[in-house]
Amino acid sequence: MKKSTLFSIILWTARILGILMVAFTLFMFVGYNFEGQDRQNDALDTFTVFFFVVWGIGLAGLLFAIWKPKIGGLLSLLSFVVLNILAAVNPNPAAPIHL
Repeated sequence: MKKSTLFSIILWTARILGILMVAFTLFMFVGYNFEGQDRQNDALDTFTVFFFVVWGIGLAGLLFAIWKPKIGGLLSLLSFVVLNILAAVNPNPAAPIHL
């Protein structure tokens, strides 16, 4: 009985932290877009777009993990591993990707 209680606490902690991570990212995205409405020629290169797509897949995996913990956790883990690899092989390290 005690093992299932500990497992339940860990599971709900992971769910809550995943939701908070997604909410914080959306909050920052909305704030960036409101602040940046007056900017001109703020185009992103292909690498940065791919980086953010992988980041979005990782966040979607965190949300999917609420319903299917194994599949969502694996999806977000693989996505964040790829994200770190992409950050390590950034072709333009003078212009780091800001999250």
